[in-house]
Amino acid sequence: MKGTTKTTIIIIALIGLLSAFGCTNNTDPATPSSDTSLNANSLTGDNPGRQVVGEYTLRLDTTTGRIDIVEKRTAQRRYNISNFVMPYSDTVWSCYIEEQKLWVFDLELTNPSKFTAYDVRAILEFNPFSGDYLTNPDDYTGWWNRMCEEYLNGFIAYAKETENRAFVPKAVHTERFMVYENTPPGQVLEMDLIIDCSWPNNTTDPYEISGQYMSGKVGVRTVTINVEVYSHYGDPMRVWVETAHITGEPTMLEHLGGPYWSAPITNSEHAPSGTYRCRITADNYYGPDQEYRGDQLCDFIDIEVL
Repeated sequence: MKGTTKTTIIIIALIGLLSAFGCTNNTDPATPSSDTSLNANSLTGDNPGRQVVGEYTLRLDTTTGRIDIVEKRTAQRRYNISNFVMPYSDTVWSCYIEEQKLWVFDLELTNPSKFTAYDVRAILEFNPFSGDYLTNPDDYTGWWNRMCEEYLNGFIAYAKETENRAFVPKAVHTERFMVYENTPPGQVLEMDLIIDCSWPNNTTDPYEISGQYMSGKVGVRTVTINVEVYSHYGDPMRVWVETAHITGEPTMLEHLGGPYWSAPITNSEHAPSGTYRCRITADNYYGPDQEYRGDQLCDFIDIEVL
């Protein structure tokens, strides 16, 4: 285990978002609203969508134990927001477990603005060919991916314990990240760190997939896939698991009530014995013209075939 470093990132002052969206209570779209509550209890479903509030390069150096976070000032290709607050270094614990090639660090975010952000996420985007990855993601997303929509990035959600996942003004939240490093020794592990949020209300997409499990091993008898999916605005319209190599086609899950979804499967394709890592996808389906996959939430389930 090697030395420690400590890093804090400030979320961009969300007043900058107003220059991108405009304000419903002002004639001048660049003038902030006088309403600082932006309460999620009055959600209407009219959501301008997720917005990037900060983009950084995260560098982890195993030879020094140092973590550097550098703002990507050329990142305007992703978003149109101004008035950034610069990140700064402070004191948050981290370490490198050499025998496991594992970085463990805490990332602290604070909201210095007078506006409440919702569903804040810290997304780590790796080179997909590096073999580096986040080992403890809450879920996965295709949002902001520079490669292609098919490639998913793991993220950690913030303010998960607060009502409506609201990241209120002046609040500080810390989450732990565990990153497996496949980068050769002596080289600096580098990735993109993207902070996004939903504003001024909660996201209309599903925000959490969890509790996934199989009722047994897939063999001659039928077993069920069980998943929990959470959404702020009611039940997501579709949940499915990519099981084509076992069942011949994706398995669409049936809603059982609340966050619970389930479906039976059998090994109709006579897949060889082994453990298959299958993607779970949930979205609020709105029609056959839905082509963009960034608003889909994903995770995985291991299905064991006898």
